[in-house]
Amino acid sequence: MKRVILLSALMMLSTGAMAENVTISDPDEIDIGDHKTECIYTSGDKTYSYVTSGECRYSKTFDVVEGE
Repeated sequence: MKRVILLSALMMLSTGAMAENVTISDPDEIDIGDHKTECIYTSGDKTYSYVTSGECRYSKTFDVVEGE
């Protein structure tokens, strides 16, 4: 019985750190020189960015970990 309770508790804790994906469109683009562009995607209160040597993609999918 103790083993079942322990396994149940561990499963509940592990689900809190599950990853999900979010896809965001229409980024803001900032030319940062040296042929590089910073792509800034905003959705609600979350902001994701990355630097590329080309143009920003219209939409991008980011991995999100709940609780971070």
